[in-house]
Amino acid sequence: SPNDYMAAGCPQGCKVDRGFYYTYKAVQKKIREAVAGLKMKHPAAKTVVTGHSLGGAVAVHAVVDLALAGYPADMVFTYGQPRVGNDVFAKWYVSKFTQGKPHFRITHSHDPVPHLPTSGSGPIGGFTHVPVEVYYPRDSRGEHTVCDGSGEDLKCSDSNIVDLTLTDHLFYLGFHFISNYIGCKL
Repeated sequence: SPNDYMAAGCPQGCKVDRGFYYTYKAVQKKIREAVAGLKMKHPAAKTVVTGHSLGGAVAVHAVVDLALAGYPADMVFTYGQPRVGNDVFAKWYVSKFTQGKPHFRITHSHDPVPHLPTSGSGPIGGFTHVPVEVYYPRDSRGEHTVCDGSGEDLKCSDSNIVDLTLTDHLFYLGFHFISNYIGCKL
């Protein structure tokens, strides 16, 4: 179940997954320094935050942290993002960090990761997605639905009874994450 979250302004009862939060904390200093340096060099540039899978959850934490540090995101795009926090966190996040700005959580067909951690009750439940989901029911470059904005639209990826197609998690909008990761030269 989600753990207490102490970000400035998050109301009582605000909770997030501890693992995703501490993963962000491990890279927080480097992200802040990189964004500050880039904003100094390019003050008019837009700040776009993106991530896939765990990186999508980290991106949500980065949006909060960067805004609180004076660098609000202009756009956010995540792919195959797991649920980050509970309903209180999701509502707070939407009210503070997405108003009037594009924020899209892209999901692909039967990708299992967006269904984790679970939304139901129980020891690993109690999580809610931040909106807005853009759902690709088949090919992730084809027909899609911009979902209802609840974060948990039963007509989008939550409509699937079972989501166990790992290949759907690895392929988004024509980009294959594994082959590109393996070929990446850091």
